[in-house]
Amino acid sequence: MVATFLLIGHKGESHWSLVLSQALAPLGNLEIASEEEIDERFQNQYEAIIIDAGAVDEVPSLVSHLRVRCPATPIVVATASPTWQLAREAYQAGATDYIRKTVDQEELYAILADILSRALPPRPGETI
Repeated sequence: MVATFLLIGHKGESHWSLVLSQALAPLGNLEIASEEEIDERFQNQYEAIIIDAGAVDEVPSLVSHLRVRCPATPIVVATASPTWQLAREAYQAGATDYIRKTVDQEELYAILADILSRALPPRPGETI
């Protein structure tokens, strides 16, 4: 079974989403959804959810919403402009990790493979 990852950001491909997709290719497939579409995606199960912090309105509330819906799924917040304030808010809301966006595919692969290795196994009947 191939793993599936969800990127929440701008609908459609961006340069960074293409780099992320290529970096995750050895692990699985990347689906992209806008913030407005995420509730439609809860029928699918994801190995991890990645939030493009620059493409959503309110990162902490989105993380909280996702954490309630999928308590065991890693939620990673990715940003081009990291700040300790947003990092703190993301972690307090339930984010698993907070990373700097990079176009280095090997670095992205290493970061996400490490996050997945630390992830808890899914709970029976968990949906997302």
